[in-house]
Amino acid sequence: MKSYRAVKKAVFNSPGPETMKEAAILFFKGIAMGSADIIPGVSGGTIALITGIYGKVLAAIKSFNIKALSKLVRFDFKGAVEETHLRFIIILFSGIAVAILTLARLMNFLLKIHPEPTFSLFFGLIAASIFVVARQVKWNPKEFVAIVFGAVAAYLIVGLIPVE
Repeated sequence: MKSYRAVKKAVFNSPGPETMKEAAILFFKGIAMGSADIIPGVSGGTIALITGIYGKVLAAIKSFNIKALSKLVRFDFKGAVEETHLRFIIILFSGIAVAILTLARLMNFLLKIHPEPTFSLFFGLIAASIFVVARQVKWNPKEFVAIVFGAVAAYLIVGLIPVE
């Protein structure tokens, strides 16, 4: 019982939302990420970027490292939890799981019956992420040339005629 309390305390001391309101917001961001993951070609990472938690998601994933794994293998659960961003991950992944479990059938229906509006919605989210990233880049001529070159290359590749 004592070790359970220590692990529980470690979970609540791990990085993550400080208030119930912040936890609810993170949960709903997880729902948005899970909703995007259901759509073919759309990434939950795009939603993470738009909602401003992309860096936190990467830090949380990165926290599950060799040091945490070695503590887990030695049955030092409290130490393993202290190394990770478990509280953040639990709340975010709960939202993702709820979205996938509850919205998969709805998204399947929308993609079959109303594909254009559904894809338009997610295209808009992707387009919005372009503006979010564009604001974060410190533009200089090199970056601009790289963007133009990449766009032209993508256009040429997409326009290739498939060969049997």
